[in-house]
Amino acid sequence: MKKKLAAGLMMILCIAAAAGCGGKDGGKPSANGAPGETEINGGSGTAADAGKDMPSADGTAAGGEQTERMTLRIVDGAESGNLVLAGEGAGEVYTLSVGDAEVYLDGAVSLASVLEDGMLAEIRYTGGIEETFPAQIGNVVSVSVYSKGTEQNPLGVYYDLCGLYLEVLDDLWDKDSGLNEGAAYVSVDLSEAPGGLTEGEKWAVAWIFADTHNAEALMLTYEELAEQGYLSEYGEWEDDEHKAYEWTDGVLFSITEHAADGNEVYSLPVLKFDAEKWRSPLGAYYLVNCGAVWSESGSWESYTVEAEAIS
Repeated sequence: MKKKLAAGLMMILCIAAAAGCGGKDGGKPSANGAPGETEINGGSGTAADAGKDMPSADGTAAGGEQTERMTLRIVDGAESGNLVLAGEGAGEVYTLSVGDAEVYLDGAVSLASVLEDGMLAEIRYTGGIEETFPAQIGNVVSVSVYSKGTEQNPLGVYYDLCGLYLEVLDDLWDKDSGLNEGAAYVSVDLSEAPGGLTEGEKWAVAWIFADTHNAEALMLTYEELAEQGYLSEYGEWEDDEHKAYEWTDGVLFSITEHAADGNEVYSLPVLKFDAEKWRSPLGAYYLVNCGAVWSESGSWESYTVEAEAIS
């Protein structure tokens, strides 16, 4: 019988992270200018709207209610306003609906349309955190972000790296789609993925990808899947050292660093990686020597694949 240790561990870590991060401080955006002098970023608004104050430095909302705050990465959902966000540690994955919350861009009242996947966002809330996975942030008061190119959101980094990896994983899902049939589990191994994702971001990518394909998310390597009883022996082998395995009800996706001669193209940062979908020794698909270049605007537009292989 398969052990469910990974799924249980995911929930335990999530609950611990949710309880421990409620008071995490983030940098406070600068105060707004006087009414009539502050530009409404990202769209039209009234002078009265422009003069609204952000929650005060001591964490008090406009109605006098005490707020908590966290600084998290927007991983997905900026376009719809139903955000999936990630923190630093394993299991730190959160969801929230922007709804009627105030949105601030560079310290000025703005519209929800300015939010982008990849932005760091300071979240202020009064409703606590529901201990689910992902954890749900209640009664969001404000979401504060900064434009690309500012000190708080600098260029020259792998902006929206989670978005790139989600695109790669979705493309890989569509390759040799027969490998996906009957998959109740999807494990996403980003332990050797380049670019410096936090553990929270890795968990968020795994959950979003698995949820999109109606599967249970795991964050296990091939070796961990075998150790925890998810895999079955494949074929007849003379000794334990050379055993091979297959996954009858799941698929393992992994992204690993690809050794390259350089990490820049015309002084722009470039990421090199390989991607793999695996189900058995004779059921796998590979994207080899993939590359993505981050433009001067601070985002990637597409990625290339040098070769594809199947086993």
